[in-house]
Amino acid sequence: MHDDREIHVVVTYIGHEPWKHPFRPTDTVHAVKVDAMTKGFDLEGSAADNYVLQLNGADLPETTEIVSLGKNPLSVDLVLKKEPQKGK
Repeated sequence: MHDDREIHVVVTYIGHEPWKHPFRPTDTVHAVKVDAMTKGFDLEGSAADNYVLQLNGADLPETTEIVSLGKNPLSVDLVLKKEPQKGK
């Protein structure tokens, strides 16, 4: 049976318009973060380790399924946690 439920996620990133996209309830925080970075804000996916998604100022664990957060729509912030390493 096809399950077309979805969670509408709104990702904010400083200096940009919020990015809105539907996700499957079983998608992880990591998957949402990478999609927001690459499709929403034109950031390099390879820099994903430098960013976190936050809900109410708290870092979300990467492996968490977004359905477990209990919000629809789900509004999160994309936050740079550490500066990317520059080539020498």
